[in-house]
Amino acid sequence: MHIVLKPYTQLNSQVGLKHSLCDLAYIAMAANADSASVWDMARDSLACRDLQQALDDCNDSGRLAVAEALKSHVWHCIRCRNANHVLQKVITVLRPKNVQFVI
Repeated sequence: MHIVLKPYTQLNSQVGLKHSLCDLAYIAMAANADSASVWDMARDSLACRDLQQALDDCNDSGRLAVAEALKSHVWHCIRCRNANHVLQKVITVLRPKNVQFVI
């Protein structure tokens, strides 16, 4: 199943929600179905902010799904001016045992 991950603000406007991830499972499904979408969002200057907000708002399963999508991109995240903020947020919101892949 291929799911296109739309920017967080666009999702909110479409469903009329403010500061919630309109189906927190949506980001988890998108991350599992197409980790490239999460990686693309992390690199985009506006979408990376949306992704960070989504990480604040979603539950642990959604956060873990985003982390899983970024696992193979850690080095690139560190070097990217936008994605590094997403990686920092992942480190901040997840438990230490779940971010060992960064080390």
